[in-house]
Amino acid sequence: MDPRTVVVSLLLIILTGCVSLPAQQMSDARQALQAAKTAGAENLDVEEFKEARILLDDANRFLDEGRYELAGKVAQRAKLQALAARRKAVEMKGMQL
Repeated sequence: MDPRTVVVSLLLIILTGCVSLPAQQMSDARQALQAAKTAGAENLDVEEFKEARILLDDANRFLDEGRYELAGKVAQRAKLQALAARRKAVEMKGMQL
């Protein structure tokens, strides 16, 4: 086997191993969005909920495009927005009592 082929193959294996799917970030964002929805953020028309949903859609698109690092970062932002939406929904429901 040609030594250059071996070197190129090893480099590809190493580089492929460095890029990982942001599975945990995506899962965390989905769970946070579901928690916000359960708290009533969707029905209460909480802006942060809408933003979190858009961010999660963007993260999914980036994931599909193979832009894993960006997908992970956007998923983290989606999670934070979803958590803010949940807090806001809980507060709004408390005011209605």
